[in-house]
Amino acid sequence: MLAIIFALGCEFRPPYSGHNSSSNLQENFIKRATSLLNLDIITRPSLSLVQTLVLMARFLQHKGLPNRCWVIVGIAIRAAQGLGLHLDVDEESQVQREERRRTWSACVSLDRVQSMTFGRPLMLSNYPQVSLPQLIDDEYLETDPLGEDGHQPADMPPIISFFVYALKFSEINMDILKSFYSDSSEQNTVGDTSKLYATILDYDRRVKQYWEEIPSYLRYHRPYRPPDGDELFPRQSCLLYIRLLNTRIMVFRIALVRFATQPLSQTRSATTTLQWHLMKGCLDGCSSAAKDLIDLVHSNLGPNAARGFLPPAWYTTFLIYTAGTVLVVILRAPPLRNILPADQLDSMERSWTQCILVLEEFQRLGVPAAQKCIETLRKVHEDGEVDRQTRSGRGSPDAGGFGANINNTNQSHSESSRAVYQLHQNVGSESSISASNIQANSGIPETWWNSINIDWLNGLAELGPGGPIDPTNDYNEFVGFQ
Repeated sequence: MLAIIFALGCEFRPPYSGHNSSSNLQENFIKRATSLLNLDIITRPSLSLVQTLVLMARFLQHKGLPNRCWVIVGIAIRAAQGLGLHLDVDEESQVQREERRRTWSACVSLDRVQSMTFGRPLMLSNYPQVSLPQLIDDEYLETDPLGEDGHQPADMPPIISFFVYALKFSEINMDILKSFYSDSSEQNTVGDTSKLYATILDYDRRVKQYWEEIPSYLRYHRPYRPPDGDELFPRQSCLLYIRLLNTRIMVFRIALVRFATQPLSQTRSATTTLQWHLMKGCLDGCSSAAKDLIDLVHSNLGPNAARGFLPPAWYTTFLIYTAGTVLVVILRAPPLRNILPADQLDSMERSWTQCILVLEEFQRLGVPAAQKCIETLRKVHEDGEVDRQTRSGRGSPDAGGFGANINNTNQSHSESSRAVYQLHQNVGSESSISASNIQANSGIPETWWNSINIDWLNGLAELGPGGPIDPTNDYNEFVGFQ
């Protein structure tokens, strides 16, 4: 465990050009840890083993090694279940109870992050709700099983706050995935328009309520730097706000796709005034979250940016790619583009340029997935520009949205379908989409904007720096089976 802690610590070591650089030290520490983590130890579960596996999974997650992380998280959860860490034990001290709760919650958090990022099934999807860790730091915990529980001083924000509130927020994200992206017909609400908008409104309320309930020291305000130079809570508030923006994209993009894949004639005839305002609200909410996310990441990049204000590079690449797909769908799909005023479209174009600049920076930093993201987004965007230039020679639609030239409806619908067909297939079927409208040879990868994950990134084997990993050797090589 100690070796993994040191390996994680190397990530935050200041750059040093001496003999023992951070990368060399980290490699030595992790090799030592993996040599000790053998089959004999794994088959004898203990609390320290689960904690070691959680730390190892965090390290692999930070390094962009999802396949290895996926395996280690699974082993950690099974070991934790075998120990009953999800259950409170009678006659244990507060410090023992909190250690068990925190360890189990770390397993739950990793399981949810893996599922949300790569669209893989949850191991703990139907597990009963368990008590969250208390908002109290280690030094205030009671060690006597017969003593009264300790309490955090009122004027002392607990360091563990970020972990607890992030775990609470992940519960909202899991409900969103079950409601919008589940394969189960009983849970998926995408097919019913009335249920769709009702669900979107409910999750928008829950996200807003969550953000209003978190303590002020975890609520992001820009610029946010305390006078004493302590950057712990500013870093955590920034990371939490990034998660919130990504969640808002998840909530609203379902309606975005629904609107983008409907012909203008159907949209105009079948939409009431209230539905129209709901559509416009979803469009504004999704695009605003995407632009804010891109701008926030862009402002925290560069040689002068503070360390630790962004998630790992590979994961931030995924977030920027997701935000970029929102912009490119709006800019390319006529049913969306035509209802926006010119100044809003100009703002999106600026954010689009910023998005590509951010991805190019991550490509320069050695994130292999960044190049694939850039190529895919540019392909879709450039195809959209060609479509618009071609159509403008034959008369462009009215920019007033509902007043658009209906003669261009079928052409506009075909263009929208080519951009969002695969996404649409993953979030529910629409009778307005037919195979004849899809251009199979458009050159756009089928999963260019998957509704729930980035499966095509899994095809790169690993997302972090370094060469590709052989999936057949991934498990045995890492765990160190002798």
